[in-house]
Amino acid sequence: MTGNFIKTHPGFLERGQAEQIISHFNSNNYLNSKEESDFLEMKEVLDQRVFEKVVGFLNTYKPLSIIENFETLGETLRFAQQCCFIYSGSFYRELQLQCASLSTFDKILYSETKDPVVIKIGDEEQFVHKVDENGPRNMLDFLVIVQGDRININFRKQGNIVKANPGELVIIPHLWTNEFTVESQDTAYIMLYRIAIDPSRYEIIDF
Repeated sequence: MTGNFIKTHPGFLERGQAEQIISHFNSNNYLNSKEESDFLEMKEVLDQRVFEKVVGFLNTYKPLSIIENFETLGETLRFAQQCCFIYSGSFYRELQLQCASLSTFDKILYSETKDPVVIKIGDEEQFVHKVDENGPRNMLDFLVIVQGDRININFRKQGNIVKANPGELVIIPHLWTNEFTVESQDTAYIMLYRIAIDPSRYEIIDF
């Protein structure tokens, strides 16, 4: 755990899963039916694990006032199902690096969801993640290190650097105060889920 609720989860991504993601990225979606089926099955597992981490993070750190008084995990789960979705916004328009979207997240979240993306960072390149001023106020970034050595996640405004390793998941809340860059001394692949939270969607359903 680091400052500002930045949370790292070592071993989130297995080596075989990383190899599938990189193969999918470099295939330009030209996979045979068996490869595509295996990839989608792996992707569904990752989506579910990301959603579980969303719920766990909200339940542990309660970053929003609306969930501060939640007493059970079930309440947090219901909130996440109703209020969380993947957001892309102007992300694709601003990105200069190679990237590829993955399959949809709609089995868990709402229809507005956008695909998570895989981003390739070449030698002497860096991924700069900026605030979308027209986007949601509440955001969690789920950054998965797929491949790369000596990766630094640099929070310049705070003067804080998080060193990340392949397979790790890094949860970065409140992008408004946590703009960051990802830097690697070698070619790296990262996968980014941008989880937006809209508390206005929340309702308690009585039966």
